Amino acid sequence: MSADSSPPPGTTLLLVEDNRLVRNTLVSMLGGLGYRVLAAEQGAAAREILEGTERIDVLFTDLRLPAPPDGAELARIARELRPSIRVLITSGMVAESALAPGDHFLMKPYDFDELRTMLAALSRG
Repeated sequence: MSADSSPPPGTTLLLVEDNRLVRNTLVSMLGGLGYRVLAAEQGAAAREILEGTERIDVLFTDLRLPAPPDGAELARIARELRPSIRVLITSGMVAESALAPGDHFLMKPYDFDELRTMLAALSRG
């Protein structure tokens, strides 16, 4: 793994994914890369985390979540609460129109190298 693909030390990522298997796999894999990963199953739980005091550098959320807020609304909330947060939204459908300026999009299915590269770039600002 090159230096460009690992996060800066102490980078915290909030992962929002409703599929338990996908969420647990990503927590394990991203943790193995050196991210501190906070995970939520849906938007409401993620919002509670965002309203807390934990440092969060990157929000990585699925666009479609089973209960409000969805990923686009969650990204808006995250930017309101934490103006310096970087946002990566993923979806299996073309959804770039749901993005706000500065948000990034990763089409599903993605491979882990794609995700690792994009998150490393976002982690560096």
